Amino acid sequence: MADDWCCLLKQLRDSNGQISNLEQVVGRLGLETSCSRMGFLLPDRESCIRTRHPSTFYCYSDTYFGLPLWKFFKTPSYKRLAESEDTIYRLAMELIESSDEATTESVVFQSILKANIDEREKTAAIIDFIAAGIHTLKNSLVFLLYLVAKHPGTQEKIIQDETKAYLKACVMETFRILPTAPCLARVTEEDLELSGYRINAGSVVICHTAIACKDDKNFKQASEFRPERWLDEEKSETASNATFLLTPFGAGRRICPGKRFIEHILPKILEYTVKKFDVQVVNPMELQFEFLLSAKGPTAMIF
Repeated sequence: MADDWCCLLKQLRDSNGQISNLEQVVGRLGLETSCSRMGFLLPDRESCIRTRHPSTFYCYSDTYFGLPLWKFFKTPSYKRLAESEDTIYRLAMELIESSDEATTESVVFQSILKANIDEREKTAAIIDFIAAGIHTLKNSLVFLLYLVAKHPGTQEKIIQDETKAYLKACVMETFRILPTAPCLARVTEEDLELSGYRINAGSVVICHTAIACKDDKNFKQASEFRPERWLDEEKSETASNATFLLTPFGAGRRICPGKRFIEHILPKILEYTVKKFDVQVVNPMELQFEFLLSAKGPTAMIF
């Protein structure tokens, strides 16, 4: 699959080696990895995916954090959200119905299909996993490639390190610098006191872990991309401080279902990519929050 990814990059880049919309290409990788080899990395699948990749998380953000007018009438954001959910549902059903034996026997599908829940819940669980795979992988991999390409010498260190420890350190440092989920939000079930403030039951409490990860009190030279902090003598202190701060996939019962999947696939894709290409940044990345942290506008990179 990593080889197919690299071949797709070669086919889609222009004469200068540039991919103008990396998110779109990574979205295809997300579908391919979460659905277990269904041909989404083939060049002729581009138009299909482009028309079926709605801005679901933008709609989530607008309806979740904005005024709840959608409870009284169907707002434009609510209509887009409903349309996006319907599109994802139809796509997931097509994937399930057209899946081959290898796909249905994958660990993910089997864990869901064998669960003691009804068919509707099984379908919903598969849809959640597919959506998590697409969006979480897309943001995480784009951030990872951007940070590695932005810092000269990082790619060579990855290639030279036979233990692959530096490779994994780059992934962890990306989770710290640019976490896909930059904060944790919870609704309190009972009255409590936090740092001298009385919080009533039913209140929304947001923990901005991304801000804490960039605080020098928690990590030395916190604003710098330093994979070395996860290695050798620094590793113990870094890991200790990161225990409750580094939560790029959320935490607890609402943790992202694609967490282990993303942690497994990112190092492999990064390794193959830097061995095949000299990845370069085209423009500085701007960020936006659409329920998840993502790049603002298409990200262009040279491969």
